Amino acid sequence: MTISLASHPRVRALKSSREREAVAELHKLLEKRYEEVEYSDGLFDDPGALIRYLRARRWNVEAFGFEELISGKWKSLMEVENATGKLYTRGFDRRGRPIFYMRPAKENTFDPEGSLKHLVYCVERTVACIERREAHAIEKCGEHFDDDGQLGKLVIMADFKDYSLAQAINVSTAREVLRIFQDHYPERLGQAFLVDPPWLFSSLWNVIQRFVDHDTKQKAQFVNDPPAQRRERLAATFDLSELEEAVGGDIREPFDSHTYLHTTLSGTEFGLEFSEQLVKSGHAAPAASPRSTAGGSASSAATWAASPAGAASSSSALWPGEASPFCASPFHAVSAPGVLQSFSTPSMAWASLRGSEEDDEALERVASLGAMYVRGFDRSGRPIVY
Repeated sequence: MTISLASHPRVRALKSSREREAVAELHKLLEKRYEEVEYSDGLFDDPGALIRYLRARRWNVEAFGFEELISGKWKSLMEVENATGKLYTRGFDRRGRPIFYMRPAKENTFDPEGSLKHLVYCVERTVACIERREAHAIEKCGEHFDDDGQLGKLVIMADFKDYSLAQAINVSTAREVLRIFQDHYPERLGQAFLVDPPWLFSSLWNVIQRFVDHDTKQKAQFVNDPPAQRRERLAATFDLSELEEAVGGDIREPFDSHTYLHTTLSGTEFGLEFSEQLVKSGHAAPAASPRSTAGGSASSAATWAASPAGAASSSSALWPGEASPFCASPFHAVSAPGVLQSFSTPSMAWASLRGSEEDDEALERVASLGAMYVRGFDRSGRPIVY
């Protein structure tokens, strides 16, 4: 690790010394396996992963089983399971949540155990993307970090194109998938978009939704709209340039499993989503400039990849050139002349009201109270007036 485990922000943020001690103990136990396991970089020393699985086991190190869940020896299995692109992470929605693609029609092994291990690997990849952004936001925002519960979640994009009875999983496997999400990834789901689900899936959904809690069911949206209406609907949640063409977005570059599994940052693929990997592997050009979005939180992954080491940029933004939406810093008044000078073409209304320097001084006194100011945008891109 680049910094010691004890000083890592995620470890220091734990509420009790018992929790911190459990993380340290588990890390020490797993460290012994580091040299034994192929492709072990980033598997045993990720604080976020250690904390998640310890929390799921009520901080009981002896009941952990982490080595069996994520092992570098899975690499060959992942190459088989991931070959068709049935699961992967690519891009972010307007709230900065990574998009987890699921394509049931691309099932290629029909091996329940292998499929579940592949699911865990891919979800862990998605969670690592969440934690990478979260760590960067915490670093930039410091004590003012406040994600309002949005940064720690993912969005599922389930594309049912060409799905048929031949690819259907049995109910027991579907229940196991739900169990994995509920036991190991509580409160990770932000939304789920089920695109063009056939009647077959609707029948399966009627069965499995009995095992799904009410809040989770409310997060699922069935998307069967015609193309134009679909794009308009999805645009409320996604920048369409971050979404694949097959589901209603603009991205045309196809998924490539080798790039997804083998393009790394600092020796590991964890924390990278596919669009960034395309840039790092030289298969896609970085964006010319960062794109702001209605939510202000999800810029191009290519822009992120273009920043130094794909990580901490010199600005205070979560993405290069973008104000972080996760900093709950207090209001600070600036001088009225300074505000005016920041606009090359002030509105006619403002120009007609502005008078002498005395008027500016009066405005500055009023502004210093924070009685009214503009800060941020809503999901439709409209400025918020406080």
